[in-house]
Amino acid sequence: MLVITITSNDNGRSFTASCEGVSYSHSRKDPIAPLCRRLIDHGHSPDMMVMVCRGAFPVMKPRSLGAWAEHDIVEDDNRGLLRRRYRALPDIRGDAATQINCESQAA
Repeated sequence: MLVITITSNDNGRSFTASCEGVSYSHSRKDPIAPLCRRLIDHGHSPDMMVMVCRGAFPVMKPRSLGAWAEHDIVEDDNRGLLRRRYRALPDIRGDAATQINCESQAA
């Protein structure tokens, strides 16, 4: 079982989640899900169970790494905290057809 430790930075304005030498910090979004995606990218199984702790105390029910990676908790100025399904951004380099189209429009 992996143990993710959450720490508060800047008087609670941002949080850092860390596990096995990998960490992620964010001020407007829960750092646990992005950290879990990084751990999967580093070769951990999505089926591995994860316990989230603040200091020595567990603060969340154990869930699989994949379950944590599937959603983000984001803060909305008008509606508070929201749970959203994770959607990866498209590769900013784009595919070859997109690059050719962009180059032809720039010319």
